[in-house]
Amino acid sequence: MSRILYSFVVDRGSKFAYQAWHLAHSLVTHCGALPSDIHIQCTPTADVGARQLFDAAGFRTHTLTPFGDKKYCNKLAQIENLPCDEALAVVLLDTDTIAVGDLRTWISGNTIRAKAVDFQNPPLDTLREIASLAELEPGDICTTDAGEADTFVGNCNGGMYAIPGYLARRLSAEWKRWANWLLAHPEPLRRVNREIHVDQVSFWLTLRATGLPFELAPSNANYFTHVTA
Repeated sequence: MSRILYSFVVDRGSKFAYQAWHLAHSLVTHCGALPSDIHIQCTPTADVGARQLFDAAGFRTHTLTPFGDKKYCNKLAQIENLPCDEALAVVLLDTDTIAVGDLRTWISGNTIRAKAVDFQNPPLDTLREIASLAELEPGDICTTDAGEADTFVGNCNGGMYAIPGYLARRLSAEWKRWANWLLAHPEPLRRVNREIHVDQVSFWLTLRATGLPFELAPSNANYFTHVTA
């Protein structure tokens, strides 16, 4: 079983459809993906015409039910729409990323992989406070990807999460649980104006709570298009 599924969200606005079109085709070109391996998750406000174009090109589209804050947590709702049991791995991508090489190099059928945050988002002390509230050990420290500060292993950039298929549903359930917990305990993130990172911080909490196998991925596994760097 070597099938890899790729999934990302399209929200309202032509920008998202444009990014999704190029991301989907980059996965076909560089990662050997079939169009049917690429799952485009459309929110209820996504452009209907764009969705029809994706369907006509052979990509799989789904209606995504917004989750949690229904803004920054929608990534967490993708796994339930995917045939995870048929896949070696499930890869959740930000729509403003693109494949410029073969992502399969960084994908494992045994270990969850994602890359460290670029910067200290949120600060280390904020993560320590959250872990204490959650009654969890924060874990090991690693360098942020830009190399300017430290963070905890598992506090990852949300651009790419590569999840073994056999772990996907368990991770999904726990990730949602911790996202809801974090939304109910917003003060540490609110104090540093980092509520937008609920999804990635709850991912870290999920790893700490479950002990699921995890390895850091390199920077090249997450190539973005929304800023110049």
